[in-house]
Amino acid sequence: MKIETKDLILKTYISKEDIEKIHQNVFSQNETAKYMLWRASNEIEWTKKRLKSWQESNVDLYFVYEKANNIPIGFLTFSQENDTIKNIGLCIGKNYIRKGYGKQVLTALLDYCKSHNIKTVEYSAFHENIASIELAKKLGFVYSHSKNSVRNHDKLDFVEDVYVKKI
Repeated sequence: MKIETKDLILKTYISKEDIEKIHQNVFSQNETAKYMLWRASNEIEWTKKRLKSWQESNVDLYFVYEKANNIPIGFLTFSQENDTIKNIGLCIGKNYIRKGYGKQVLTALLDYCKSHNIKTVEYSAFHENIASIELAKKLGFVYSHSKNSVRNHDKLDFVEDVYVKKI
């Protein structure tokens, strides 16, 4: 399955050749992982294991490709519980940010929700991730609450702000 936006294609599959590219563009970048729950790694095997664990879990996973050059530049993950989308993971590699791609991906997700009878979307971000929070607000998400969380791989304590949008 794939979803197209103006500049992007979101695919539920990735070729073996593109795994190295997404590793380079996303999973090996410390700056990209700063506000994510996973750690960056220089090891391609780590990326393969991460992707496999997502694909085997109850998480919907879309790879974000830039149309202009047909390379993977990020991903979108989420889980669905009844008529609610939760646990959104939206990540665009550091060399591709500030181009409106995050907005295109999140807008595509909202369109997906409308066509799949989803009533509520919960979006969360690290409290310090101002760009992510501003994106949510621009698309009509409303602040719901904050909660203290701990990132597993480095035991970092952080505040997670949760935003909600009714569809």
